[in-house]
Amino acid sequence: MREKLIEKCGDIRVISGMLPELPEVPEKFGVIVSTYDIHHVKHENTEHMVDNICKHADENCLVIFADVMFESKEEYQNHVADLKRKNITERAYDLEDEYFQYVDVLSDVFKKHGYIVKDGRQNFYTHIFKAKKQDNSK
Repeated sequence: MREKLIEKCGDIRVISGMLPELPEVPEKFGVIVSTYDIHHVKHENTEHMVDNICKHADENCLVIFADVMFESKEEYQNHVADLKRKNITERAYDLEDEYFQYVDVLSDVFKKHGYIVKDGRQNFYTHIFKAKKQDNSK
């Protein structure tokens, strides 16, 4: 996928890293994108992940996450319980086997760093979460 990105976008620098950590690089980034990766980050590491991302972001950075997410912990728990009641246990266990992020938590953490957040729910599971550094120069 990285090769395809470079092929399609041309002069772009792609840095590989493993969340919640990121590699040390000398420059700041204008765009940070993670697709179907943040569900591997344990909930207790969410704030650490966002702190690291913000450390690498320039003053106008746009952060985009595309992944399976839930609006809140409550929505997640209710959905898993509902799947189990309906005997859709394989999907329930799949959801319990990962750390699907909660949009409300991600939003709060990014807002602490001065970001404006927007969540675009694509369907019940998939979200495109965007966080844009708020312009305080005005």
